[in-house]
Amino acid sequence: MTPSSKHTTAELHQAQTALGYQQQLRFATALNDIAAVIAANDTPDAILENANRRIAETLHVDRALLYDVSFEKNCIVGLCEWLRQPHPDIAATKDEYPLAMFLSPFTEIRKTKQHLTSQIDAVTEHFLADGSGKILHGHFKIKSLLWYPFAFDDHGYYVFTLNQILTQRPWTAAELGFMEAAATQVTGVLIKIRLLAERTRAEAALRTSEEQFRLLFNSSRDAILVHELTPEKLPGRFIEVNQEACRRYGYTRAELLQMRPTDLDAPEGLAAMPAAMQRLLADGHAAWEGMHLTRSGRTINVDIVNVLYDFRGQPMIMAVVRDITARTQAEAQMTQQLDELRRWQAVTLGREGRINELKREVNALAARLGEPPRYATQERQ
Repeated sequence: MTPSSKHTTAELHQAQTALGYQQQLRFATALNDIAAVIAANDTPDAILENANRRIAETLHVDRALLYDVSFEKNCIVGLCEWLRQPHPDIAATKDEYPLAMFLSPFTEIRKTKQHLTSQIDAVTEHFLADGSGKILHGHFKIKSLLWYPFAFDDHGYYVFTLNQILTQRPWTAAELGFMEAAATQVTGVLIKIRLLAERTRAEAALRTSEEQFRLLFNSSRDAILVHELTPEKLPGRFIEVNQEACRRYGYTRAELLQMRPTDLDAPEGLAAMPAAMQRLLADGHAAWEGMHLTRSGRTINVDIVNVLYDFRGQPMIMAVVRDITARTQAEAQMTQQLDELRRWQAVTLGREGRINELKREVNALAARLGEPPRYATQERQ
């Protein structure tokens, strides 16, 4: 090798090294730009569109598209498209297509989770199997293509589709490495956005559920009071009460939340509590009758249904309390009326017996005087 040829080889190596550095710098700059877009946006559309554009500009392709591939819906949907320059052969192709149109290559990607490439003079087998190669290389006039998938889930995945229309080109290892890095960046943020969206939906569903529960809770005509169960297995402080409980007992919600069930029990109703608590702890539920005091000091008869349950690892008791004062008073009044009726019946029956006895005495006296009976006997009646 002559000195001049050695010099030429060294210069060529130096030039290739410089180009490699420039390419690495270009790739690094693009990845930083994509990261900045991700940091500045929290919507998938903006992130995907900007990432697609930046990838296309960095790799100097003629056309770049991003598709959502859905096996669940059996279609592929174009989300965004970038065109390098106005040219009759570089036409917009973003659209929604049936999955069957490109079923073989997309199925292969789903199975392997690997990218696919194809050249107009060396069509990849997966594009030949279903005739999609004719559509891509013929109808769409693509000389070189790269499909790079990412963000796989149970329904499908996204795919960057890079098209070279005017000239054919290979896809280098460095370019594929750049695509992997860019896809990884976008995948991470899409997963984050998806999780945030799921959390938002879950929170909205929880709020709706809580609103519905609150509506039912406060629409109840029974007082509902939820209270703690202390480590000593005794009724603890109220943690929730409904509007009927506030109305019935005459306390505000804030005041009731500082009280315990024993603060509402009338002295004459306390005797039934120990047995009720034993049944509740043994069976998880108990029904019993008690007596409560309102804020004004009025005593009310109540029917109580207690349920023991776990709330966030803590034992809680829900009490559904029905005011049965009117029923109890009606039952007492009915019992009193029945007692009075029995007394009047006894008095009336005693009076009839005495009258009959007097009639018999008059008839006996008439018989001694030789006169006929004045009254018909009971037997004749």
